[in-house]
Amino acid sequence: MLNETEEKAAELWHKYFAVTQDMVKLLDREDFDLFMDLVEQRDRLINLMRELPANDYRQSDECQELIGKIKPLDMQLIYRAKTWLNKSRHTTSAVRSYDLRTHSGIGGIVNKGY
Repeated sequence: MLNETEEKAAELWHKYFAVTQDMVKLLDREDFDLFMDLVEQRDRLINLMRELPANDYRQSDECQELIGKIKPLDMQLIYRAKTWLNKSRHTTSAVRSYDLRTHSGIGGIVNKGY
């Protein structure tokens, strides 16, 4: 039987798992704005877990099973976020290569107004 603090910890861990699952789905859909909102929600959950009084929920079989489900999702998030970041950097680089104002002598005459 869980005490009140352990029940709160269990609730927060289950919410953390649900938010993590949703984050993976949003990366699949490339919904980055909502993804970032969930990152903030997950950070708040972490802070709430840290603020709880000391308890043994994390060592319970239930929590260990939940952590076992969360770890692969976290690895997917890390991999997909890095992929997205690299793709974003490549796109930014490609866009900058077409920005004629940054290259001396190329397009400069167009921007001078004569």
